[in-house]
Amino acid sequence: MLADELEARLQKKTRHEVKAERIREAKRKLKRPSLAERLDQFALRPSAPAGQQSARKELGKLLAQFEYLGTDKAP
Repeated sequence: MLADELEARLQKKTRHEVKAERIREAKRKLKRPSLAERLDQFALRPSAPAGQQSARKELGKLLAQFEYLGTDKAP
């Protein structure tokens, strides 16, 4: 509050006026993403390397193993 008072005195205003101006400026400055930031979501990403399988295939294999183990133990 002391810093606000000193800033207001330098501008020859009350601290309430300085605070109101600061709030108006903050409301006025809406940070909108730039065009590049908006288009980043559409960037092409590299596919999985040849040595790695996709998660979908890996899950399929694990599910098959689980089902096999389940039928093996059934009476």
